[in-house]
Formats: sequence, structure tokens, C-alpha cells
Amino acid sequence: MSEITKRLALPLFAIMAIASAILIFAPVWVALAILPLVSLVAAHFLGNRAISSMLGGDFARVKEFAAGMAAGNPPTAVSPAPEGSVLSALMLVSSRMNQVSESFSAGAQKVAEGTERLSSDANEILFNSQMQAAAVNEAKQVMSDMSNRIGRVTELTLDTERLARHATDLSENGEEVVQDAVEEMHLISESMARASSQIDALTSHAREISKVATVIKDIATQTNLLALNAAIEAARAGEHGRGFAVVADEVRALSERTMHATKEIAGTIAMMQEQTMDAVQGIGRAMPLITEGVEKANRASEVLRSIREESGNTLGKISSLSEEIGEQAQLANNVVESVSQVLDMASNTDSVAERALQTAISLSGTVMELNQLASQKRA
Repeated sequence: MSEITKRLALPLFAIMAIASAILIFAPVWVALAILPLVSLVAAHFLGNRAISSMLGGDFARVKEFAAGMAAGNPPTAVSPAPEGSVLSALMLVSSRMNQVSESFSAGAQKVAEGTERLSSDANEILFNSQMQAAAVNEAKQVMSDMSNRIGRVTELTLDTERLARHATDLSENGEEVVQDAVEEMHLISESMARASSQIDALTSHAREISKVATVIKDIATQTNLLALNAAIEAARAGEHGRGFAVVADEVRALSERTMHATKEIAGTIAMMQEQTMDAVQGIGRAMPLITEGVEKANRASEVLRSIREESGNTLGKISSLSEEIGEQAQLANNVVESVSQVLDMASNTDSVAERALQTAISLSGTVMELNQLASQKRA
């Protein structure tokens, strides 16, 4: 190599490096604009033969190859260039660019496939999220209706509890009234028993009085007969028996009044005995009725006591049920709130899935552009 070529070797390699950088990184129109200038500069510093040797071929061949690289489609059927020449360096750069482009295309293809799967998954997530939101919304409506119904059941339970409490109070009051009636009937029965005993005693005394009246009546009858005999004897005595006749008449009149009084006493006693007998018979008929009434009142008291106990048990169960329903109502309200939160989260998921879908679509477009760019750069 000549002395001039040696002195110009360093600038030439610098020019080759600049050209390679321009071909790799600069846009096509910039590369096309600068490459001729680079060629002129190289021609200015070197002679045609030295330039041809260093370029690895004639200038037109190197220019064609460089133009093809700048256009993204360098010639493929090119004979090997001398090692260390510009054309050899350009071929090496083109080969490396093809490798990079192929790797980039493969990566872009994988990204495109992943983006497509992401788009499909985002669509499916969006659809499932919408279905989930619809199902959750329906569940919220159902739970709201159930909460309202539980509220109505709670009101009915409270009303039932009040009625049961009132029934318990009424049964207690009824039991007290029946107990009072039983006690009164017991007192009446005892009073009637005492009255019956007193009537029996009165009847016995009336019989004694009747016997005494009968004796008095017999005595009055005998006295009347004796007074009549005394009057007859006084009449026989004449003037001497006049005073005795007057006494006999008085005795006979007294005996007659006595007999008349005893008859009235006997009639009164007979009437009293008849009325007493009626009273005794009435009491006798009333006593079984009173006894039966007492038994029925006792049974009624037992029934009311059972009703009160059952009402108390029912009231306790209703109170427990009311508390349980209250807890269920609170749980239903909590479920409604949780479902509302899930619905809000589902709405947020819809928004996120929709944004992910839009991002996937945008990324897919970007990957397509990168694939086109890689195709243009592929040698």
C-alpha cells in the first residue's frame, strides 16, 4: 500500500464507521442524502484504485449495496468482499441487522400473540364481570326484598308478641276472677250448709212447739169440758151456785180462746214446717249444683292456669323468635351492604377490564407497526 494510502487509512475507517452508523440509526432519506457526500469525501482523499481496494469493489457496487441497506432491502446475491474492506464491513453490518431484525420480529410476534391472548382474556373478563355485576345486582334485589320481608315478619312477630302478652295477662286475670268465684261459691256452700243445719234445728223446734200446742189444745179441751160440767152443777145449785157458774163461764171462755189460739199456732207451725221443708228441699237441690259449680270453676281455673302457662311458654318462644328474626334482619342488611360493595367492585372491574382491553388493542397496533418496521429493516 502506498504512503498516501497509509496516511489516509485512518480517515477512511472513520468515514466507514460514520456511514455504518448512518445506515443503522438514521432515517432512509437522511442516509441517502449523506452517503453521496461521504463518497465524494472518500474520493477526494484517495485515488480511485486505492478507494476501490479499500471499498472492496468499485464505487457503484458499494453504493448500490449501501443504498439497498438504506432502503431496507440490500442485494442478496453479492460476491464476498475482501476482508477489512468497506463492503465487507457493510455486509457484516447488514448481516447483524438481519439477525437483530429477525430476533425483533420473533419477539414482536410473541408480543403480538400475547397481546391477542390479553385482548381475548380482557374481553372474557369484561363479559364475565358484566355477567357477575348483573348476577350481583339481581342478588342485591333479592336480598333487599328478603330484608323487607324479614322486616314485615319482624313487625308481625312483635304484634304477635304483644297479643300473646295480652292473652297471658287476660288468662292471669281470668284465673284470679275464677279463683275469687270459687272462694265465693265455697263461702255460699258453707253458708247454705249452715242455713240448712239451722233450718233443720228450726224444724225440730217447730215439731216440739207443735207437740206443746197439741198438749195445750188437749188441756184446753179438757178444761172446756170441766167448765161445762161446772156450769151444769152450778145451775143445779141454784142461787148458791150462781157465782161459781160465772167462774165456770169465764174458764170455759178462756179455754175456748186457748183452743182457738192453739189452732192458730198449729196452723202457723204447720205453715212454717211446710215452708221450712220447701227451703230444705231447695237447699238440698242447690247444694249439688253449687258443688258442681265449684268443680267446674276449679276445672276452669286449671284450664286458665294451663292457658297462662302455655301463653307464657308461647310468649317466651315468640320473644326468642323475635330476637332471632331481628338478628336475621341485621344479617340481611349486612349482606345487602356487602352485595352493594361487591357490585361496586364489579363495576370497578368492568372499568379495569375495559381499560385493559383498550390497552391490549393499542398495544396490538403498536406491535403491528413494529413488525412493519422490522420487515423494512430486514435484509
